[in-house]
Order: sequence, then structure tokens, then C-alpha cells
Amino acid sequence: MAQKAKLRPTETRVTHDLMVEENMSDSKGTPTKPPELMNPTDRLKATHAETHGSLGLRSWGAPWCTAASDEDARPGFETRKANEYQDEPAVLSEKVALLASLIRKSRSCVVYSGAGISTSSGINDYATRASNSSAKADAPHLRSPFNASPTKSHRVLAALQKKGHLKYWIQQNHDGLPQKAGYPQHLLNEIHGAWYDPSNPVVPMSGQLRKDLFQDLREWEGKADLCLSLGTSMCGMNADRVAISAASKAKKGNALGLVIVGLQQTQYDGESQLRIFAKLDDVFDLLSQELDLELSEGMYIPDVGPAAYDSSVFEVPYNSDGEQVTGKKSILDLREESRVKLTSGPHAGAFGEVVSRCREGHYNIRFNLLIKEKFRAPHQMKLGNWWVEAMVKGLVPSMPVVSVPHDDPGL
Repeated sequence: MAQKAKLRPTETRVTHDLMVEENMSDSKGTPTKPPELMNPTDRLKATHAETHGSLGLRSWGAPWCTAASDEDARPGFETRKANEYQDEPAVLSEKVALLASLIRKSRSCVVYSGAGISTSSGINDYATRASNSSAKADAPHLRSPFNASPTKSHRVLAALQKKGHLKYWIQQNHDGLPQKAGYPQHLLNEIHGAWYDPSNPVVPMSGQLRKDLFQDLREWEGKADLCLSLGTSMCGMNADRVAISAASKAKKGNALGLVIVGLQQTQYDGESQLRIFAKLDDVFDLLSQELDLELSEGMYIPDVGPAAYDSSVFEVPYNSDGEQVTGKKSILDLREESRVKLTSGPHAGAFGEVVSRCREGHYNIRFNLLIKEKFRAPHQMKLGNWWVEAMVKGLVPSMPVVSVPHDDPGL
């Protein structure tokens, strides 16, 4: 049995085994090596568990290599080659039916997503390296990643939550696409930082995770009976533990386990209960049919009432420090030139001014940030409009920003 990782609690990256019950090995106990297929007509040569998961049928054929690469998917990490594989249509259909069955049985299903879930939206990922990759084949060219729209996968996951099947989402990406698809902010942990939350800036690879978000992740690691690992290489991030723990609990009969979906191999394929090799949007298109889900269209508009939304002035059930207190209410003013203050995160206490509101309804705020503890400099950040609904309805424990008067001495 591999030893638990010895790391500082909130490190972003882990450099050795993390809560794995046993190493990947063949029947003789010899560690297996990932195949390095260079012919796109080859099938994946791996163990049954690595190919299909422990619940996979023996009748299922191995997936085909559809794009070959001799490069590592994530150089410098616990990675595999960047070859891409896809299950045969008949096998994929049966795997998705099994996935739907697991989701129906689950009482605490958690999603753990990586960059691969957003690739088809036009946002680049790190691991796609094959020149003829299918992951980006139909992706639009964006002027800015902030212009990206939710993928079919994001919309299906939002519908899963609305129908009660999905309880929580741990998101490694920063892009706000789950919320744009209508997934609620208060059921989402943006563990590596967020473009639309100024209190949660993007965490560098050598950085530290926010302690409250890491504690939240650990709680859901314990709660999850089924983890869907989607479009992530799981190459050694601290947050990978939520997926690995689900697989470990399943081996002891205490959970349904781990489902891994993606085009590339990962180091934990052999630990999974179900392994699906396919494009995520294809999988979730089939899943939406299996579960008869109703999908949203367009960008989500916060449910706060049209008058308040248009005015950008909101009454919220929080005190002036952004803390949720019974019986207390305050005003959040997000009109242009209004002043706000960050309540948490690495820049807690920093003051800012609302500069504008973009076409999608998000707020651009220019903060005066302390840089390297030496000097202050202006930095523009976004507050996603979905935060408005979360705050107006009191769905989050604290507000990322609060209004402050113009004559506040800190400005």
C-alpha cells in the first residue's frame, strides 16, 4: 500500500502518491508502463481495468488511438503520453448507460473537472499536443477566453444539478463556464482560482490553495460516494485527492467509486470503477438522453428581479463586513464609480472602484492591490453576475466584496 503524501495541507501540487490503495501493476505485481502508440490505427494496449474500469464488461473492445503524439501530456508531472483514444460507438453507448445507472444510485455525486471540459469552448488546455487532435477540432476561435460560452458538458452538468443528481462541483478551471450554464455558485468550489471572483485570484503552480476552499474540498472528499473526473490529467495536484478517495472507498464497499472521462490516459485509470475514452461533449450528449434532461440555452441571467438587476443596487442579508448574520441586511452598490472592498483571499482589505459592466452583465472593478508587500498598483478584476444572486439570496457564507462609502479613509 502506498503511503499517504506528506505535504503542506494547502500545497497546489503533490510530487508523489496521494492516498492510493495500491500501485498500478499487472497480475504479477510488476508496475505497468503506459503504451506509447504512434499509429492512429492501433488500439490501446493496457489492462482491462485501465481500459474500462473495474465495472467494465469483458466483452468490450479496447478504444482506438485516434490521435498520436510522442510528447508527454503534462511534462514534469505524473503524466502519460498525449495520445488520444476513443471507444467504439457501441461500447461508448453501453458505458454511458452504466454511467447513468451509477448517477441514479448516487446520493452524493461530485464532479472534479479539468481543462478538458472547456476545450471545445475555444479555451486552450495544457495537455492536448497531438497535431490532429479531435479535442479542438470544432472549437471556435475566441478574441478573449472571457468570451467563451458553456459547452454541452457544462449545460448537462447544470441540468444534472437542477434535477438533483449532482450535489457538488470541484472546478480546477477559472473560466466561469459552469455558472454561465446556470450552475449555482454556492455549490461550486473553484479550488485553483477564478476569473470572476476577485477574492479568489488564480493560484500559481507553486502557490498555496485558499484554506477555506481546501477545507471545503476535504469535506466533499469525505461526502462523495461517486466522483466524475472529467477532462483532467490528474497528474499530481493536491485536489486530485477527491477523485482518488472515491476510488479507494469503492474498493472497501463504501462508495460507488470513480468514473474517469477523457481522451487521454491518466495514472489512475486502473483505479477507476468506470473508464470512458471519448470527447466529453459526446458523452454528455448521450447522458442527457439517458436521463431525459432539459438543457438551458444562452447565458444564465441571475434571478434577482429585473429592477434590481438593471439598477445594480442590491439589498443583501449580510452585515457591512460581508458576514451572514441573522436579521442583518446591508446594501451592495455596484453602479459605476461605486467603491467596494475585498473581504477575503490574498488581497483581503483592498479597495476598488466599479469601472463598468460588460455586455454579459459582469462587473469590472479596479482594485488597488499591494504588490510583493512593497507598493500598491491598480489591477482590474471581474465579479461574475451570478454572485449577485448568491448574495441576494444569502446562499454563500460570506460576500467576496462589500460596499464602502466614498469618504472611507482607506481609499
